[in-house]
Amino acid sequence: MESFSGGEFGVDFVHSDGEALVLLSGELDVATAPALRERLAEFVSQGLITISVDLSALRFIDSAGLFVFVVAQKHLERMGGSFLLLRPSPQIEKLLQVTGLAPLLLATPVVVPSIADEAALRTSRLAP
Repeated sequence: MESFSGGEFGVDFVHSDGEALVLLSGELDVATAPALRERLAEFVSQGLITISVDLSALRFIDSAGLFVFVVAQKHLERMGGSFLLLRPSPQIEKLLQVTGLAPLLLATPVVVPSIADEAALRTSRLAP
């Protein structure tokens, strides 16, 4: 895993086979967004066109950070790749919903049925 950070913002990432996982931490704002934009551009220049961004440690994002996400998503989509945001905090998820960006940027959660769900379904079939 590689990383860089500046002040209240950090980026860790792993990549292989045309894909990258980026882990953001701290605050993504007008002061730190250019560093992320440059790093994402480096990924693309290396042929990494499938990028997922883990937001679980990101505490704050402003419009400059949102802009970087939208530009990256549009650019990678045109290249046949993808750009998805993963694990946002409730506050960041709400911001993405309110701005209308959630459908464009958020990964759709995968729902895996639990054993309890399966047992309930079987039981309901047996009930008279």
